[in-house]
Amino acid sequence: MAIARSYGVKSAADFGTAVSCWLPSRERLQGGVDALEPLQRKVTENLQSARDVAGQRFQSSSVGGYIASQAGKNKDKPMEDWEKELVQRLEVAASGGPKPPTK
Repeated sequence: MAIARSYGVKSAADFGTAVSCWLPSRERLQGGVDALEPLQRKVTENLQSARDVAGQRFQSSSVGGYIASQAGKNKDKPMEDWEKELVQRLEVAASGGPKPPTK
């Protein structure tokens, strides 16, 4: 309290004015964000390409081939109840709809 009074703060309005003087302006913050925009695009592009390369390497690996062959064998089998429920919940979550009730 004593420090606030030493800065001339006597009310909540005075405190708001003092704080706004200490913080950077909206324009200054926006200028910093605008300067980072090209960097954000570049990082996103690099992450996307790295993800694609990792996916291709996995699919061409022996483990990826084994998983793909096992998935192909089980493709024609009917889904179990828990699998159907899981798929339904994932579809609802992806569509942004209401969450289904849990047991």
